[in-house]
Amino acid sequence: MFQAASELDADFAEAARAHLAAELEARGVAVCVSSSGDGLAALARVSVAGALQGSVTLRIEDDVAQTIVERRIDFAKVPPQGRALTFGLAADELLGVGWASVIAPKQAAKTPVVEANASVVAPATQIAKADRFVLLSINASTFLSGLRFAGPQLVLAQKMGRFVPELRAGLRWGNSLSATHGQAAFSDLNIGVGASWVATPLHWNTWIGPTFGVEFSRVAVRGEATQGASSQQGQAVGSFAHAGCMGVVRVSARLRLAANLTGGYTLVPVRAADAGQDLGGVAGFVVQASFGLGAVF
Repeated sequence: MFQAASELDADFAEAARAHLAAELEARGVAVCVSSSGDGLAALARVSVAGALQGSVTLRIEDDVAQTIVERRIDFAKVPPQGRALTFGLAADELLGVGWASVIAPKQAAKTPVVEANASVVAPATQIAKADRFVLLSINASTFLSGLRFAGPQLVLAQKMGRFVPELRAGLRWGNSLSATHGQAAFSDLNIGVGASWVATPLHWNTWIGPTFGVEFSRVAVRGEATQGASSQQGQAVGSFAHAGCMGVVRVSARLRLAANLTGGYTLVPVRAADAGQDLGGVAGFVVQASFGLGAVF
């Protein structure tokens, strides 16, 4: 999507749009000047602002490469009839770099090759890289033994093309497991590592794919005895591996919604007992779900 600032000459804006459209046509990409009504998301938003007699700033918010870049173009050194072409070439070059691994390169040149003076077109400056994000999510786990956990988790993830490694940490509280002489209450401080694979096209606003990971928990068990029995408490480290499906929705340039559903099995169990009776705990099969809101940085 192309947008020119209101202070720029309308003839220049139209010519700049036309030159950019001619460049991108070779990549099979169309240029629009407003949001599409056909339900398709824009691959990128290209804008220009400044003074034609001085310098203008080319800004590209690229949803394919997940970047925001700016480039300054000094129009004082460019003849008026060549300014729109210079802009079109500069915008196409920046888009081409970000799309190199996703969208096919040009099949044939549509415009003459123009050598740009290095002092005219400044190097691009990366403003923000929208592929690292932090999420605050609610995590819930249910073990086959009857124990259920729920609580907040902080997730730090890095989108590297289709590969998304992540680090999780949180605090959860569990239900109480009943016994003959009382009950046992559980809580845990957890940390996990994992990774996901984006199976959908990279320029989509929704990422869906498989995910897997390993989680380690510092489990605290507190006994609540009935009258005449003694209460005990203790801590131990447990772990489980899990795999399933994840989904991330791009709400805006900075906001993300994420959810996942996984199943797994306990690697190192933590159980509670009452006079030799096994009450269960972090043990056996587990189903885990989470939902969160986050931001890129």
